[in-house]
Amino acid sequence: MNRLLNYYHKQIVWALCFFTVLRLFIGNAAFPFFNNVDEHAHFDLIIKYSLGHLPTKESKSFNEESMRLISLFDSPEYFYRPEYYESKQIPPPTWTLEENKKKQELETEIKIWKEKKNHEEFSPPVYYSLAALWYKIGKLVGMRDGVSIYWIRFLNVFIYVTLFWVTYFFIRGIYPENISIHLSILSLLSVFPQDVFYSLNSDVLSSLFALLTILFLSKIYFLEASISHYLLAGLFLSFAFLSKIANIPLVVTCALILLLYLKKLLSLREQTQNYYKIFYFVIASLLPVSLWIFYNWTVLGDLMGTSDKIHELGWTIKPSSEILNHPIFTWKGLSYFLSNVFKTFWRGELMWGMRRLASSNSDSFYVISSSLFILVSVFHSFVLRKEIDVKIRFIKLLSIIYIILSILFLVILSVIYDFGPCIYPSPELPYFDAGRLMIGMLIPFLILYLDGLRVILERISQRLNLFIVVFLISIFVSHYETVSLIMVMKSKYNWFYL
Repeated sequence: MNRLLNYYHKQIVWALCFFTVLRLFIGNAAFPFFNNVDEHAHFDLIIKYSLGHLPTKESKSFNEESMRLISLFDSPEYFYRPEYYESKQIPPPTWTLEENKKKQELETEIKIWKEKKNHEEFSPPVYYSLAALWYKIGKLVGMRDGVSIYWIRFLNVFIYVTLFWVTYFFIRGIYPENISIHLSILSLLSVFPQDVFYSLNSDVLSSLFALLTILFLSKIYFLEASISHYLLAGLFLSFAFLSKIANIPLVVTCALILLLYLKKLLSLREQTQNYYKIFYFVIASLLPVSLWIFYNWTVLGDLMGTSDKIHELGWTIKPSSEILNHPIFTWKGLSYFLSNVFKTFWRGELMWGMRRLASSNSDSFYVISSSLFILVSVFHSFVLRKEIDVKIRFIKLLSIIYIILSILFLVILSVIYDFGPCIYPSPELPYFDAGRLMIGMLIPFLILYLDGLRVILERISQRLNLFIVVFLISIFVSHYETVSLIMVMKSKYNWFYL
């Protein structure tokens, strides 16, 4: 089997890439606008950036063009089912109505949106700047209204395919001879069912920028880097943070790796010329972030731009004496939190007719396999110390640090806030368990996940090929997403009916 995989290696990689493009295109086209994961707010911010409107204290209201397009193309299907209506049918899209009725509907909807505030207004700018540029390119070539907003969504296809190829070259550098590992990671990546990649959302850049940061950071650690590598590692780290503040665990991971790097340099006295290069990394990572923080402070009076969002959502900081009084510190609460984190990390949070697009069988598989395979990988590499390759051990160490810090970050967010009247998180379920907030760790997660599976398969039988088993897992993982996409594709509100 390994000989066969070696022979058809490139063909399989290209086939997986083609499948990835097809899946992402269909998914982004099938889901109508605007979903339950704040897509309307992200869209409004993209429109504002495309018009050159930077956030100010006075700009929290929705843009007029945003309100028009949201009112025209918004689907009720995420929150309502046909039986909710007297006709027992979802009403037709506003854009298909006769002109007079369409005008009346738009006026009614726009009045409602004028009363709302965009709680994402002061979010970090990188995703919105990139999506705004992409939107303007679409407008330049003649795209309008529904076609133009789907054009923004299709940016996700290019982002994910870029992630696919960066992953391929990264894994080839870590496992140069292990074709089975290459194909296994790419296979699982090609079907990974996280539905945030079918949405307008700043989380979609996290995995790519995190992996690029790790790629160049690993070159730095093994003294294979030029000054440009230090600069690129710093820039990609800053881009990750300026795409989503939830990428703070990546920042802390990089800081810990730099400490290990400095320790390594101290033991290699002849490598003292590398000390000054660290300043290039620090400057490249801090300068863009510092400019954004300076803008927030001078224009908004808020370093991170988060205080208004927290206020709009009704959250307040708990007194320190109440922080430990949280259900996450019980076995029941912790198990609920961790299981939800893994479920939503795999499949996302989209709803359809107020029901999660989820399968109990798939969810159980995500939780059990993730916990088991990662624990096996960590135990095998760091307790039994069976791994002899230094690079592989380093990447595994970095991966486990990143995963632990990502989960810990969500725990901290869960315990420090009183969520007041908020629906999610709520006082009844005060858990920040949205797995998309950890999506930056996607590739490190897959590395540990598949390494644990590899160890288990080797203990069962030497004849079991990792790629074949992963291919079967990929079919299982794809099953429910395929069912969901077929259901969603019937919507009269999506790209196929424009």
